[in-house]
Amino acid sequence: MNGNRGHYPMQNKRFIYFKILMIITNLIAVMFITVFIYYTIQKICENFIARQFLRTISALPGKPSSNILLTAFLFCVLIASFIVREFIYPNNSKAAYLTLIIDFLISIFIIFILDFNYNGILFLVIANIITYTKGTKGRYLLMIIAVMSILIADYDFISISYRLYSINDYISFYDSSTQQYLLGFFNLIISINIIMFIIYCINVIQNQRGTIDEVNSLYKKLQKANEDLQKANEQLKEYSIITEKMGETKERNRLAREIHDTLGHTLTGISAGIDACITMVEKSPKETKK
Repeated sequence: MNGNRGHYPMQNKRFIYFKILMIITNLIAVMFITVFIYYTIQKICENFIARQFLRTISALPGKPSSNILLTAFLFCVLIASFIVREFIYPNNSKAAYLTLIIDFLISIFIIFILDFNYNGILFLVIANIITYTKGTKGRYLLMIIAVMSILIADYDFISISYRLYSINDYISFYDSSTQQYLLGFFNLIISINIIMFIIYCINVIQNQRGTIDEVNSLYKKLQKANEDLQKANEQLKEYSIITEKMGETKERNRLAREIHDTLGHTLTGISAGIDACITMVEKSPKETKK
């Protein structure tokens, strides 16, 4: 967007930092859900109130311990994809599109593992789409898919048709004071992720606006240079006409000088000869004839 990413100008470094913070935020959110669910289930089993708890929930997570390892692995792949796209092949459009597709699939898989309790990771995908896609068709297509995924991958929407476990059910296991802290922390992470996404989009828009202003400035300079070139071309034409006229005048002067010198010498010789004839005609007619 914007200059060569391989040289990491300050503007692009700021975008990189934002994306790293968004990755960390989403990692905290995802790992919080999986670890919290596993820890709460263990605590319920230790207190021997599993049957009582099962009566209050609609569904159970499949394998809580496996979910922790799987989401951690998927996030490692997501980070590896980010490193490949940002540092190893920063100017390769094929690598960018391939890693973006990988990010999208991994994000959907993580959301599925979390039973749609968190879909904010898709904002990270959208941020990368805004940054790396150039063609309008490809960008809009990926944007539409990502936005539709956010709308569809909503817990309240999916839970209408499918039985899903809710993190709120597990938070309700604790006392009211702990519930406030847990809900506050979880909602804070979600809010931070959304705020960072909005700030990132604002920065991208400002950067693009700055690029547009720079292009307009360069266009104005080019237009001025074109006008100066046209003026110089017109002056060159005028100089060419003047040079041509000067050449004609010089040639005329040369011809006039040659005519003057030749005819003048001839007329002078004739005049001198006539004067000699006038002087000699009475004394020596024969010599005068010669």
